[in-house]
Amino acid sequence: MAQALALALVLLLAPLSQTQETSDLGWINTPPALAAEPTSQPPKLFLDGKEIISGPNPFIDEGRIMVPARLLAESMGATVGWSPSAREVRIDLLGRTIVLVIGTPEARVDGTAWLLDRPPTVVEGRTFVPLRFVAEAMEYEVAWSSVSRSVFVTRSAAGGGTAGGGGTAGGGSGGNSPSVVTVAAVGDLLLDRYPGQQIQLYGPSFPFQKVRQFIAGADIAFGNLENPVSRRGQPQQEKQWTFRATPESALALVDGGFDIVSVANNHVLDYGPVALSDTLDRLAELGIRASGAGRNAAEARKAVLMDSKGLRIAFLSYSHIVPAGWTATAAGPGIASAHAWEPVLNEVRAARAEADVVVVSMHWGEEYQDKISPYQQSLGRKIVDAGASLILGHHPHTIQGIEAYRGGFIVYSMGNFVFTYRGDEQHWRSRRSFILSADLDTSGVRRLEAVPILNGLDGRPDLATGAEAGIIL
Repeated sequence: MAQALALALVLLLAPLSQTQETSDLGWINTPPALAAEPTSQPPKLFLDGKEIISGPNPFIDEGRIMVPARLLAESMGATVGWSPSAREVRIDLLGRTIVLVIGTPEARVDGTAWLLDRPPTVVEGRTFVPLRFVAEAMEYEVAWSSVSRSVFVTRSAAGGGTAGGGGTAGGGSGGNSPSVVTVAAVGDLLLDRYPGQQIQLYGPSFPFQKVRQFIAGADIAFGNLENPVSRRGQPQQEKQWTFRATPESALALVDGGFDIVSVANNHVLDYGPVALSDTLDRLAELGIRASGAGRNAAEARKAVLMDSKGLRIAFLSYSHIVPAGWTATAAGPGIASAHAWEPVLNEVRAARAEADVVVVSMHWGEEYQDKISPYQQSLGRKIVDAGASLILGHHPHTIQGIEAYRGGFIVYSMGNFVFTYRGDEQHWRSRRSFILSADLDTSGVRRLEAVPILNGLDGRPDLATGAEAGIIL
């Protein structure tokens, strides 16, 4: 079983410099870890959201991604020619011609001379070329994700060529080409217990004060609300831990910049159906969308469609942690259960037909475990196969890994973002978290970034630095 990939910051590539002078056509600020990693772990290559899996593996040469010329060009729909006498590779696409010379930094784009800092090379009879130079010369954009050791090549807004494997099927927003939408996502949010006390003392701006810019600055902000919001109901007697926040505490979500929350978890019904109903009403009053629970199964399992910058995103939320009697039924309130996988997959497929991108929230896994459970990977991969581009996991109270799978990303657990803590080592680990920032477009996920977070002893999340940031990432 492939292991989930460790978290790391994302490095974006700057546009190709439009100059004929010598220029750095490789990475900006090449990350040392990237340059030092062995080429036995080849990076994955995605073109317009689809993984290119045939042919020789790309490799990293002093921080530069080198790819097989024929594999890249033909995936773009270009033609490739080779001149043995001149040791030249020629790539043609929609009237644009690139000529590269093996073993030298010389290159020409439509007759204009360029000087590369990483020349083409031949490995085992295959010609490898610098990815970024070729892609951007063909008016494609390139981004590197060290989260998944993947490089993403997508057509730029300016046009680009007729890329093989471009676009996505399904309904979507139609019309003009949508822009890139940034989604910020965090794990468990608790507005009761110690965080609730802090809100009462210092006001609703207190919990997210130090990180608000990362959340509110996104086009859409998401989190898992781990408590009902109500003054009514009775605590479930069979549960050891029951949570309930006041309606006033929910103002913290507004101040923090949240647009949508999952309520598919094992605490939203801690005070019964009446408190769940109050929670849904309160969130609606505040303009925050709720996903994954409802007054009946149809409401609980319905996709929440959100339009931003012309991109339609469908959010679905489920819980694999389901106390007895909590599953929503045709006539009864509850949460969207993920115990039966096929209904989940069918709902993902239906959402994909309505939206450009599908994001699925999953409350799953084992508490305080760094390693994922086998069922998480099996179910997560099936959800991606059904049409989801991004899975946002929570419940373990600790961070877990991120897996890149067939063009989608499975974020197994984002940890606690705002929660109550004890002083032991187990709960110290649960103070570590991250903000996931994802750029989405019609091809799916274009960029991922994990911003390391450490929850302070005052209950507020803040940027992690030094050794703590290194542990998280």
